[in-house]
Amino acid sequence: MQKRKDAQISVLQARYQVKGTFASSVEKYLIHAFGMQPLRHICCIWETVPNEEGSRYGSFKGGEFYYSIDMGADGAFGERKDWSKIDWFYVTVELPLNPP
Repeated sequence: MQKRKDAQISVLQARYQVKGTFASSVEKYLIHAFGMQPLRHICCIWETVPNEEGSRYGSFKGGEFYYSIDMGADGAFGERKDWSKIDWFYVTVELPLNPP
């Protein structure tokens, strides 16, 4: 876990690596458990895209803390069936340290 210094407010950030062979299962879990939007291939990366309400990241509230969750990967392969060929997907969990 690291503290991001380039953010407008202080943020604790944890970044996890997920092998491409497990990415679909992790994506499904994050969608169902935290409301993250499905990944889409755009240009040269896999990333979440905002829904109609503008929400793209998953989130959850733990006690008085509000976390955001995101997932993505380099998009050398543009088809979901090829996710196992992608070395790593990244899941990022952020906790703002100051209230918005």
